Amino acid sequence: MEISDEHIDVRKERMFAGDKKLETNFQISEEKYRLIAENTSDLIAITTFSLKPAYTYVSPSYTKILGYHPEEMIGKNGFDFIHPDDRRKLIPLLKNYLVMKAKKLLIGKEQEIVERVDFRIKDKSGNWHYMENTVNIIGNELLFISKDITDQKEVQLELNKQHIFEQLRTAIWKEAFAIDDEKKIIQMLFREFSKTIKYDHGSYIALNHEEKKAICEISWDKTRGDKFGVGEKLPYWLFKHAFGKEIITFSINNVPNYAKPIVIPLLKRFESKSTIMIAYGDIQKPYGYLTLEDYSDANRNWSEYEKNILKEAINIVSSKAQRIKTRKELEHAHQLLREINVELEAKVQERTDEIKRLLTQKDEFINQLGHDLKNPLSPLINLLPILEKKEDDPKKK
Repeated sequence: MEISDEHIDVRKERMFAGDKKLETNFQISEEKYRLIAENTSDLIAITTFSLKPAYTYVSPSYTKILGYHPEEMIGKNGFDFIHPDDRRKLIPLLKNYLVMKAKKLLIGKEQEIVERVDFRIKDKSGNWHYMENTVNIIGNELLFISKDITDQKEVQLELNKQHIFEQLRTAIWKEAFAIDDEKKIIQMLFREFSKTIKYDHGSYIALNHEEKKAICEISWDKTRGDKFGVGEKLPYWLFKHAFGKEIITFSINNVPNYAKPIVIPLLKRFESKSTIMIAYGDIQKPYGYLTLEDYSDANRNWSEYEKNILKEAINIVSSKAQRIKTRKELEHAHQLLREINVELEAKVQERTDEIKRLLTQKDEFINQLGHDLKNPLSPLINLLPILEKKEDDPKKK
């Protein structure tokens, strides 16, 4: 069958019209996606899939939430913006990518893979934001759709901290209830703290204000045992500068100039990089200080949570110490009372025996007197024979 040029032209026009329609539909779809990407509060980004993933697209919402303009991120390594501790969370994506490529070789069809992963991203000011991410592996690229959940995460973390704090508080109060020795209570506290606080060494520095002495009385060291540092004498004047402060933090990098000649060698010998101290007793003239030390982080920022745990520890030690003191005072009072009772009982017994003796003498006297009153001449009659024997004159006899 012969096809005329007219038929060919009609088909071409129809094909061209179809292509124009597809192109129009594509442009409409592209415009819709662009509007969504540029006006959503979610963060949308595309990166290459490699060991150094580079941003190829970043939505304008990054500017509003993280402070970066898209051109500041395009071509940059995505890992540079992710928290170092969270980068390992992206390893499963690599495994799934390899699985997807293997399946494509076997069945000739590429499957879409969607992963959900949370990680922290640093904003332009250096702050970390918690992100809830949906990651699509599309060909050789990654499509990230992220939602900022920092506020919810911080609330959750705070609730978790409060829960852990209450658990710790209950545990140490329970253990402290059964211990009657103040030093053993402090050692127990150091052990319990190590379950929730990252630190390497804890100590109790006792102060003697009259003799101007400071000495390490109690120690807990994660690797070197409970005896490490015990008996160490420290300059009293160093602690005098801390009087009036409840909590003091410092590191090997910010020791005051006046203390450097002594403190720096001391910290190096103890391998301490960062320290937090809390006063025990009256902060103007404390009995001593509880200290926690970090051997690894010279820039450590001790959190309010950690400070609150130390404050609670001081409350526990103070409360228990007061109970121990009250109990010992009561025991001493009871002992004195027992001694007084024994002494009183001895005096009562002595007086009782004296009264019994006097009563016996009284009874004997009354009996004799009664007998004499009944027989008044008996004594004279009894005396006559004796007088007669003694008299030699016959006339008188």
